[in-house]
Amino acid sequence: MTDIPTPPPPVKIEQKPVKKDQINIPDIDELTIYGKNFLREIKIEDLLNNEPAIIQLINDRNMKIKELREIQNENSSLISEKEYLKTSPFFMIFASIVNLIGVSFCGLGINLLSGTCPTYTWFLLICGGILVLVASCITILYPFARNWCNKKKTSVS
Repeated sequence: MTDIPTPPPPVKIEQKPVKKDQINIPDIDELTIYGKNFLREIKIEDLLNNEPAIIQLINDRNMKIKELREIQNENSSLISEKEYLKTSPFFMIFASIVNLIGVSFCGLGINLLSGTCPTYTWFLLICGGILVLVASCITILYPFARNWCNKKKTSVS
């Protein structure tokens, strides 16, 4: 009798449970895609008389510098936004206090104007109006002042 070898049992591939709207992405990195499973250092001999490799290295370096600048700009913008969100309540409280003082001056000036009309009544009305106007401008112009103060100084490189 001849023995017939039995085939090996089928290999079961373990897959993570996938939800209806998810895509199962295999765990593959660049090293396994390009084979050999290791990174090799670039030697000078590899670059001698190899213009495409040199151009690729220069392009890669320039792209990394560009990405770094974009990340730095985004980081400074986020820091600026964070500072704005930290300080804006204090400016709003300050503007409210200035507005309250200005309205009080205006109310006192109008009250005095309807009575005996001393000489400083118009001064109170004008000061009150100016304070109300300044308080309104603080709340409106603060975001623009923040952007102006946080402008990145251009450097010569």
